Amino acid sequence: MSIFGSGTPLIYINNRPIQSNTELSRLKSGDIKSIDVITSPGARYKKNVSSVIRIYTVKPQGDGFSISTITNVRNNHEWGGYQDINVKYRTHGLELFAEGYWRSAWMGEDNDINNDLFLEDGTVHVDQTGDTKFRSKSHYEQVGFNYDINDNHSLGASYTLSGVNIKNGSVIGEQQIWNNGVLEGSVWHDALVNRKQNPLHDVNMYYVGKVDQLSIDFNGTWYRRNERNTDERTELSDELDDRHVLTQSRQCNQMTAAKLILSHPLWKGTASIGTELTFTRTDGTYSNDDQSHLSSDTRIRENNSAGFAEYDFTLGNFTFGAGLRFEHINSDYYSSGIREEEPSRTYNDWFPNASVAWKKDKWNWQLNYSRRINRPSYFQLRNFIQYDNRYTYEGGNPLLRPQLNHRLELSAIYSWLSLQVRYTYSQSTMCWVPVLEPDKRYILLCTRNYGDAQRLFASLVAAPRFGVYRPTLTLSFNKVFFDAEQYGSRLTHHRPLWRFELRNTFVLGHSWTAVVGVRVASDADDEFQSVKHYWTVGARINKSFFNKALLVNLYADDIFKTSQERWTTYGIGTNITKDCYNFDRTIGLTVTYNFNVTRSKYKGTGAGNDEKSRL
Repeated sequence: MSIFGSGTPLIYINNRPIQSNTELSRLKSGDIKSIDVITSPGARYKKNVSSVIRIYTVKPQGDGFSISTITNVRNNHEWGGYQDINVKYRTHGLELFAEGYWRSAWMGEDNDINNDLFLEDGTVHVDQTGDTKFRSKSHYEQVGFNYDINDNHSLGASYTLSGVNIKNGSVIGEQQIWNNGVLEGSVWHDALVNRKQNPLHDVNMYYVGKVDQLSIDFNGTWYRRNERNTDERTELSDELDDRHVLTQSRQCNQMTAAKLILSHPLWKGTASIGTELTFTRTDGTYSNDDQSHLSSDTRIRENNSAGFAEYDFTLGNFTFGAGLRFEHINSDYYSSGIREEEPSRTYNDWFPNASVAWKKDKWNWQLNYSRRINRPSYFQLRNFIQYDNRYTYEGGNPLLRPQLNHRLELSAIYSWLSLQVRYTYSQSTMCWVPVLEPDKRYILLCTRNYGDAQRLFASLVAAPRFGVYRPTLTLSFNKVFFDAEQYGSRLTHHRPLWRFELRNTFVLGHSWTAVVGVRVASDADDEFQSVKHYWTVGARINKSFFNKALLVNLYADDIFKTSQERWTTYGIGTNITKDCYNFDRTIGLTVTYNFNVTRSKYKGTGAGNDEKSRL
């Protein structure tokens, strides 16, 4: 799920972040009391969180056992699906719960990739085809409890175990290599990929209470994730040299975090103060038998201390809000056991935000300002170089710095019509760019910092109702202002992205719903990349039985096989063009059964949630 123009949101149900998307699928429309979409989150959120969705349900009722099962089967060229089982037992103030989720998915790409290397002695052009196939198997298990001591005090804990495994994923294809217009040779290539994520451990405990008018919200989290990857690449050629490259990597990540929020009524609103502490340890090793790049052993030790305050109050039809967050980060970077000064950083940053809203009758206006930050993931900070083929390597960048963003946003809603306009000014923009290595005949793909960028986004959404027909029409505009030419790129045009989406919903009686959706996107340019237009159509039919205890959903995505991935990245000394179909055409069936289902009373929100995404 994503909010166009605001990225992937954090989703909360009754103030608790969801652990998997299956929690959303278990919600019935009658269970939902209200939904808040926050596109300018306050100081209590990490500053790279761009949007939040908060779903509130009606008060849970009833004791005893409840069970919910979801079974999905789908085909997108190969068969896949998932099974989810959720069991709860509730008695008086105690709730015990357990969930299991198991998924098998097939992913494929039908690739045509062209690569130009602009060398001092001419141009090397590489035509490459690639048939990519991956089968991933994942699991997710969670147990926990919640105990309401009384109306003012609750505590609980949960333990989550999960993992992902990709075995014998393959990329098979051929390269034709042209040197100054003359065919130099052909290369048959085969890549065998194995990804194994050892069980991921996530422990959360919380206490939520109220003393007089003081509200207390405490969360503690311990998180550990290990991953092992093996890539074996074989290249055979009659005209050029053969190659066999075996690379192995291991990554071990661990995080401990705590968060405390205190809230108290003040005048006509609520004042909150809080702190969040995060301690992260990540260790990675990389080895290869290709002599062009050395093996590596890296460690990062990062401590993040944050304090924040915010105040919201209402005067008549107006609501005002302001917040300030301070983050102190100390990051130590070690390579082969030796601390490196330049990648090791200390940051002290202030992040203010302010908002004003006005609401009357069917009108709702809001104006927001915030200063935010995108910190690089630990994967982006790695220092090893991965072999893709003899002309392309991928790697991390230990010198990568965070990207700072200033956002000004205006939104207006009148009845079923809504408008949103956003302006973003970014500093030290992070861009994934291919660069021709000096005095080499290959390119390196990694994320680097460039200069300032500006982005203007606007969207108009109309959602009227005409009896059984309930359409939702979205028209959006996204324009990036960024001069890629000054860095040596050959990208000269800067076209905006126009996107049109129409979701046609038909409510056919008490238990039937049908949806047909179409989405169209124009050609567009974004920083160093030009993206080609596409369109896609999907449909689904929902049917409920036994007073909505049994739900059946039959769906089809990308019916006409038109959702292609087509783009050109204009790098530094090189261009890469990709024309790919990702096998998005899918037909699937989901069956959900609910017995005595009530919403969870678990109130833990977790700590260090943003750091988890960086890991």
